[in-house]
This record gives sequence, structure tokens and C-alpha cells, in this order.
Amino acid sequence: MSPERHALPDELNTRDEEALWDWPARSGSARAEELARICEQIAAILPDAKTDDTPWLGIASDPVECAKLNYIYGATLLTLSRDDPQRLPDAVELLGRALALARLHVPERVVTIKTQLYRAEHSLVMRKQRSDTRVPETL
Repeated sequence: MSPERHALPDELNTRDEEALWDWPARSGSARAEELARICEQIAAILPDAKTDDTPWLGIASDPVECAKLNYIYGATLLTLSRDDPQRLPDAVELLGRALALARLHVPERVVTIKTQLYRAEHSLVMRKQRSDTRVPETL
């Protein structure tokens, strides 16, 4: 793993601690911006599991760490989806990956991940139902 990638988890931990101290003072837009930056950093660490040619190097090669990253990324996208519902399908997919890994490698986290996955799936279904039940405008 390159030194830049190795330093990234440390940077995330530092940013996380700073964000927690500043959290009560953050407004909705500042909070959303911070979460979006965190998502970008997690996406840089976590390769896309859909592509077979993606090498699973460093932190993402450990299934426990991969489950954590998928969970954190999915939960963050779920939070961001309150303002941007387009993020819901990605949140559902990432939380589903996290749950699959947790069942094998981190069974004590299954209930927590299941709860978040349920929230994401429920939100996605509700969003689809709302868009399906809208009456088309007539001229």
C-alpha cells in the first residue's frame, strides 16, 4: 500500500474526532459538506466490489475492516439521503455488503447493520411509492 493510502485512515480518524467536537455548532449545510467529504475519502479506500479486476489492497483486504467501511459509507450516505434521495440506492447496496461480511466476520455487529439497512430499504421503498402514486398532470 502506498504511503498516501496508509496515511488516509489516520487522516479520517483525525477528521472524525474534530467533527465530533464541532458537531453541535454545525449547521445543516456544513454537516452535509463534511459528510460528503468523508464519503469521498471512504470511496478512495473502498474499491468497488462489482469489478473483479479491482485489487483489494491494504485496509480493504481485511473483511472486518471492509465490513466497517461499507457500513460507515452506507450509513453516511443514508444520512445524506435526507437532503439528496438519489443516494439511497447506494446506501442500500453498501449496507447490504456490510451485512453480508458481518454475518461471516463480525456477528456482533449484525443487528446494528440490519437496522440501518432496514431504514435505508424502507426509505427507498417509500420514495418509490411516493413517485409511483403521483397523479400525472393533465392539460
